[in-house]
Amino acid sequence: MINPVKDDTEQFTKSLSETMLTIIKHHFTYDSLVMQTDDMNSIVGNLEKYKEILTQEVEEIISKIKLNKAPGPDNIPGEVVKEMYYANRNWFTDLFNKLLKSGLFPTSWKTANVVIIPKEKKDLNMAEHYRPICLLSSWGKTFDKLIAKRIVYYLEQINFFNSNQFGFRRKKSTITAIQNIKSFVYQASDENKMVCLISLDIKNAFNSVNWNLLKKALNVLAGVLPLNIKLQFLTKLYDLMTFQEELAIDNFESDSDCLLISTYCPPKGDLASHLEVLQAFLVKYPLFKIFICGDFNAKSRVWGKRNVDARGTQILAFCNAMDLTIQNSPSSLPTFDCSRGQSWIDLLLTKNLDTGISMEVTDDISNSDHNLFHFAWSVDHLPPPERIHITISQSNWLSVKPTIFGIIRSHSSSDFSDVNCLISTIQKEIAERLSTTSGRKGSPKRANGAVCWTRELRAKRSKTRALRRLYQKEKDPTIRTTKMAAFKRCQAEYKKLIIATKANKFKSFINSVTFSSFFGKNFKILSQKKKRHSSLNCILRDDGSITSSLQDSYLEILSFHFPYLASVDLGPPSFSSAQDWVPLSTMELEAVIEGIKPKKASGIDGLSGEIVKEVFYANPGWFTSLFNFLLSTGHFPSIWKWARIVLIPKEGRTLNHPQDFRPICILPCWGKVLDKVITERLAYHLECGKLLHDLQYGFRKQRSTINALQHIKDFILSARNKKHHTCLVSIDMANAFNSVDWSLLKGKIAILPIPDYLKRIIFSFLDGRTVS
Repeated sequence: MINPVKDDTEQFTKSLSETMLTIIKHHFTYDSLVMQTDDMNSIVGNLEKYKEILTQEVEEIISKIKLNKAPGPDNIPGEVVKEMYYANRNWFTDLFNKLLKSGLFPTSWKTANVVIIPKEKKDLNMAEHYRPICLLSSWGKTFDKLIAKRIVYYLEQINFFNSNQFGFRRKKSTITAIQNIKSFVYQASDENKMVCLISLDIKNAFNSVNWNLLKKALNVLAGVLPLNIKLQFLTKLYDLMTFQEELAIDNFESDSDCLLISTYCPPKGDLASHLEVLQAFLVKYPLFKIFICGDFNAKSRVWGKRNVDARGTQILAFCNAMDLTIQNSPSSLPTFDCSRGQSWIDLLLTKNLDTGISMEVTDDISNSDHNLFHFAWSVDHLPPPERIHITISQSNWLSVKPTIFGIIRSHSSSDFSDVNCLISTIQKEIAERLSTTSGRKGSPKRANGAVCWTRELRAKRSKTRALRRLYQKEKDPTIRTTKMAAFKRCQAEYKKLIIATKANKFKSFINSVTFSSFFGKNFKILSQKKKRHSSLNCILRDDGSITSSLQDSYLEILSFHFPYLASVDLGPPSFSSAQDWVPLSTMELEAVIEGIKPKKASGIDGLSGEIVKEVFYANPGWFTSLFNFLLSTGHFPSIWKWARIVLIPKEGRTLNHPQDFRPICILPCWGKVLDKVITERLAYHLECGKLLHDLQYGFRKQRSTINALQHIKDFILSARNKKHHTCLVSIDMANAFNSVDWSLLKGKIAILPIPDYLKRIIFSFLDGRTVS
């Protein structure tokens, strides 16, 4: 919620739109936003300096795109941009070259979403106490980076920068600047001179730059070509600033294109110009779901009990032209009610809604003459795909087995030209067929008997039922009364016996729960309750703030355990020859599949280990051919690189820090099979080539921690016999595997004397991995 802020006249703003505009105008001055189009034509450039963009140059920038960052107006996240680029690198390189050569920066890449962030511990009634964040398109940022790097390169070639400038330069940073200051102070101290350090902090520096002056400064450097493109980029205007003050716009549902617009048109205001602003906005976003809540001061029997006036006619014509739906009901309570009378002037207009909306005007007490306006929209979102875990015991396997085998046979004749699509289709068809038969069928599960039931209770129940039957059959009133009394006495005794038996059984259960059986019934009961009611707490960030939503908490934990290391992608190694290529045999693949644990949790495909085994035996030869194709081409399917993350809380922790959770990556079983095949072959070549250190015990066959401990023990005993001291240094690397720099790992693999096909498949295995 943004508070009202003071404008230039020291008056508080009166609406959300006015508040937003005041903040934006404070941070983005007019001079920094406006530049005449004619000035663009006066830019001088040297076409002889033009140099084409290389694919490697683009790929270096694309690889450094930060994941999990908020997307720009195009709503395309960074990871999707990466996948799009790697799908056709040459095409995107040609696109950037054409843009660079023509001096055009796409308009859609110059549009930014502005997010207003309040500063901590500040008076939020001042515009300067908010920090605007501009969210730009990832493609635009990539092109911007290409241009910026080239400009810096050319400027450094002509020694344009001052030697004491450290910002925005390669191989220079604030550390270098501080070191220079330190050396200067030491030198002055040695010469007995005084040092005066003047530190200037230019408020709102970048957003207050006069672009006309910047253009003149850039024009002086006529020998640098890409400046005209850079200047074109500087002319971008933020969409949020182009809206008129009568509109307050909010995106109230971040997962879809839904916009809520609040508007007010005074009774004596120009409704036509107001509707023009709305029309321009609706035309700009034709596919958005739009909600317009407005006080138009217009009357019509379509939404109220007053005859139509001129403003009402304008509203009806506007709704008809823009395909807007009026959600108000003419039978509702008046939207405006005061001592002067009642009227129906507040409207709810919607567009592009696929589902119904309910609206109600209530007469609840409020601080306004306008009645409260309630509306609810039921969103038929497709829920996130429910994770399925299908086992043979959960499905009617005997009946569905022929169908599964038929799915494999139907795809056996398919080629592997689009192997990702083929694998995804097969897994989807198998999962859908199994999910329709999942669940236990046949006889229902037999309920467990009551733990407090005894032979004495059974006998008492039989006697009570017998007395009830005798009492109900008796016709003589006198005898019937006597038998009813006997039945009531026996029934009361039966109820008391049940209560006493339950109490005794519970005491016996409590006495049986001891620390000797810690993982018995009590542990199972408590663990199930903990699992059922567990929730994720707010997570404390490094800057001292806490997460405000469940999604933020998950992202904070994942970013801690899976840090993104910005590194240069070395690219796959060249596959020079196939001399060392040994095809995978069916026996080798079968041995790996037999090693799958059947009851382990499944990945996103939902197929358990035992299902994978059965599917493999449907056509072992075809699956062997599939894996041979993947190994020979060096391609690891992307669907097998998608890991599902499960966060396990560590015992005895506060659960308010990312390190208090242990993430478990659950991968698809087929991906683990291919991973195991690669691992076995890599280990074979490393062992045969004696490429592993003799003291390495981890991840090696016929070696374990016991051997490592035995080696330490022998070393200590040997040193003791020689009367030497022994010093043992134990190093525990926190989050070691998840923090490995993959570019360094790829560089290490590239120089190993192992077959090239293994290098290619390992590179593919490391590229484009995803967690969710």
